[in-house]
Amino acid sequence: IALGKNSAIYRNGVFIGNTSAFTNGNTGDFYNGSGSSNMYLQVDLGAVFNPDSIKTIHYFDGRLLKQKFEVSEDSIK
Repeated sequence: IALGKNSAIYRNGVFIGNTSAFTNGNTGDFYNGSGSSNMYLQVDLGAVFNPDSIKTIHYFDGRLLKQKFEVSEDSIK
């Protein structure tokens, strides 16, 4: 669903930039979010979907990530 969609990165609610690394389908691409505390990714799917699951790719070095998924029809919490 997210392949090729626009994605934006925010830290502490402040827009940092856009990147295609999360939605281009290339698992070799990555985003280095140094100082990534309170960082989040927003993906505009362009329509309403009802996915059965969400697939993420994690680090391969054993780090544990704290993830939270939020869904909104209008990007307003």
